[in-house]
Amino acid sequence: MFERLSYRVKVPLNIMLVVLLTAAITAVTLLGYHYRTVEPDLFRSGERLAGAMVPALGNTLVRDDVWTAWEIIRGPLTDDSGDDTLRPAVITLLGEDGRVFASSAPRRFPLGSEVGDQDGRYAARDIGHAGENQGRIRLEDQSLLVTEAVFVDERRVGTLLLELERPGVLDLYGGALTQAAWLTGVLIVAGAPIGWWLGRRVARPLTRIGGLVDRVATETPEQLARELPDRKADGDEVARLERRFAEMLRELAEKQRLEGEVIRSERLAAVGRLSAGIAHEVNNPLGGMLNAVCTQRHRGVDDPQVARTMDLIERGLNQIRETVAALLVEARDTPHALEWQDLEDVHTLAAAQAGEVTIHRDVRLDRPLPLPATAVRQVLLNLLLNACQAAGAGGTVRYTVGRSGDGLEAHVRNTGPAMAPELLEHLFEPFYRRAGEGSGLGLWVSYQIVQQLGGSIDVTSAPGDTRFRVYLPIPSKERV
Repeated sequence: MFERLSYRVKVPLNIMLVVLLTAAITAVTLLGYHYRTVEPDLFRSGERLAGAMVPALGNTLVRDDVWTAWEIIRGPLTDDSGDDTLRPAVITLLGEDGRVFASSAPRRFPLGSEVGDQDGRYAARDIGHAGENQGRIRLEDQSLLVTEAVFVDERRVGTLLLELERPGVLDLYGGALTQAAWLTGVLIVAGAPIGWWLGRRVARPLTRIGGLVDRVATETPEQLARELPDRKADGDEVARLERRFAEMLRELAEKQRLEGEVIRSERLAAVGRLSAGIAHEVNNPLGGMLNAVCTQRHRGVDDPQVARTMDLIERGLNQIRETVAALLVEARDTPHALEWQDLEDVHTLAAAQAGEVTIHRDVRLDRPLPLPATAVRQVLLNLLLNACQAAGAGGTVRYTVGRSGDGLEAHVRNTGPAMAPELLEHLFEPFYRRAGEGSGLGLWVSYQIVQQLGGSIDVTSAPGDTRFRVYLPIPSKERV
């Protein structure tokens, strides 16, 4: 039963049990300590009281003033300002001869009597003639007796007896028991919610990881990774578990990304082969139809309506030929290496068609690169025009071009809305566009050129920031 509970319940319950056990141990420890300190506290209290009363009682003994002595010893017993548990039960003043001079219980200890004769508990010792100036005595019923010698001019004139009865000890111990019970209750009442809160806080990382594991099959690793806190390098076992889980999510995301790229590359390669095959098949009849139109135009047409119709047919066939030519893109090596001026031409052409879009550039090319300039220019121009269209009026396009390691790296960024996930999935396929967004051949051509040059092209899109990255490696035989 307990094993089936969630850690968000187990941990708080364990902490609450620890709180209860701690409270119980604390209560027992306090009671034991209090029990050991009750008797010394009572003795010390009696000794302090006796020490305060002795100077006044000495004068009454010298003057033989029984009435004043009785009033003095009755004072502490009638004072309501002190603790009843520390108040003596009986105070008796013995004279120099050891007989009762005054007592707070005159019927129990009559004037002139021997205390040992009146109370057998006092008979164990010759209390009135004891040699100690101060003493602590346990009576037979576990009551306590404090004895204090009374001196006047360094002459012992009597003895003061303060009896602390056993019921007083029990009352004091009962107060300690009540205090311990209250303390235990406070610890439980205050500690249980705190323990529950701390337990849930400790168990929260485990329950969070458990929930994320359950959602791995239904959500992307990126979505799950965003819910994990950024842990430092050092930490406890839970922190290490979270870091390892975050690493697993990153590896899973990378695996899915690579699988997606492989699938996309295979799909694009299949589309490319199909497009090239269709283009080759279309080229032959297309050329024949254009020749027929050209022949007809050279012979002349008497009917104006037929002439206009032939013009429409010729323009339509030319448009088909241009589309087919785009599908047959091929990045052939040219003797012209890529130079800074080529990139300047790209910027000029893009700026001319940017409209109300602002273009910022950062070109770092200090020497020519052995890459086909025409193909690179076409790729960059296609990406810039596509970025300008996506940014819209008032938008911004930024691009950087420069050498990176053993190749050329270009980044094109634009503002504007993010691309839809379904569009990203088919971004480099020809004719995959919504109405009014063009044919999509520009990105298709760019992808085909980059692939033929052995490079890579990646895209990420978020609201206000869409980025294309192109990397074209320099052939190893041409590297400097």
